[in-house]
This record gives sequence, C-alpha cells and structure tokens, in this order.
Amino acid sequence: MKTKHTPGPWQVSKTKEGIGILAKYGNAYTVVIQERQLGNTGLKFKMELADAKLIASAPENLKEHFNCLELLRSIRPLIDPAVNPVMFAHITEQVNRSEKVIKKATI
Repeated sequence: MKTKHTPGPWQVSKTKEGIGILAKYGNAYTVVIQERQLGNTGLKFKMELADAKLIASAPENLKEHFNCLELLRSIRPLIDPAVNPVMFAHITEQVNRSEKVIKKATI
C-alpha cells in the first residue's frame, strides 16, 4: 500500500502546552500535529485526548483496513453467487465501502 502521509506509528504526547501527535523516525519523534491547548479539566480534556488518540491511530487503522480489503477481495472469487447470493452481495458491498473509505483517507 503506497500512501503519502507521514508513516506511523504515531503517538499522543501530552505537555503543558497541549497535545501533540508525534511520528517516530528511527529513534527520534517529530510533530505531525500540534493541537491547541487542552481544556483545564473534565469533559473537554477527555474529548480532546480521545480525538488525539483517534488521529494518532490513523496510519495503523488505514493499514489494517487495507489488509482486510485485500482479504475480502481474495475471498470474493471463492463464493459462488448462485449458491450463496447473500454472502456474495455482502462481501461485494463491504469491498465497495472499504474502497471508498481508503480513497477518502488517501491522496
């Protein structure tokens, strides 16, 4: 899978200034995204941290989504639509949805 985004793994880093999302290059990290300052406490803090974790997991999620798509593509020809039309339709629908998600996330 070829992509143009900063390769993962990415991780969340909390600092006094806010939240940063870092990408590891060798033994060093570089900032991918610097978030605004965190809310002081409570729900706002939890939401911002949850958002940062979701963003940081994006490269790994994209890779695994692509792997699942490849698996579905390899299984689909083994399903006879005349024998199991529901399974064939479900796999085809999931392949189409997965292709759209991957296209949305890549350039």
